[in-house]
Amino acid sequence: MFDLFKRYVDEGYMKLSDEGFWFGKERMIFYYTTFNARELMLNSKFGGSRYLATKFIVSRKEGQLLMQQHGAQDMSALANLIDSLIKIINLLGIGKLRIVESDSKSGFAVLSGTSNAALERKAESPSDAPVDFVIGGLIAGTVSYYTKRKAYAAETKCVAQNGVEECTWVVGNKDDILNYIKDSAPGKTEAAQKTIEDIEAAENEIGSRQSLNGII
Repeated sequence: MFDLFKRYVDEGYMKLSDEGFWFGKERMIFYYTTFNARELMLNSKFGGSRYLATKFIVSRKEGQLLMQQHGAQDMSALANLIDSLIKIINLLGIGKLRIVESDSKSGFAVLSGTSNAALERKAESPSDAPVDFVIGGLIAGTVSYYTKRKAYAAETKCVAQNGVEECTWVVGNKDDILNYIKDSAPGKTEAAQKTIEDIEAAENEIGSRQSLNGII
């Protein structure tokens, strides 16, 4: 793990400062957990779902770039790439995840675990809705890199919510996500559909302004 961390720093992929660390080619910023949680709370309050959707889009692109440069060499199964991402997320102190299921053929995956930012958010002020759009985007980017198709993610439960001990992310194409949630967590289907619609709206808005260097 230390060798991987050192490689990120040596390659300029990670830059440290007193306030946090900058990670990735798309200038994604991961603050120390407390700052990240507070930033999410403040910007979500004023930017609403569109802010969170845009955060997802940037993270999805970062996930693709991560896999391109640091993903598993063995591309025979989607799970191999997701395992690479899980190690990176753990290394950076973002959270601890595990694969619940994955399907290489369809490009579908379900992950569970904990997000440190969500835990901090709960300590500050519990959320009514899931907040882990960065992790969802990173997973979706990993799936997109494997399938060469656009992927989405919906978080059906989040440790930032009262009474929840683990987050769950459902990742893949829109239909597969909604069909899975309809069967496994029917009460979450409407919220998941709204999340994907917000992401699509943000994609269209970004695309109508400029390509943002292929960020979508």
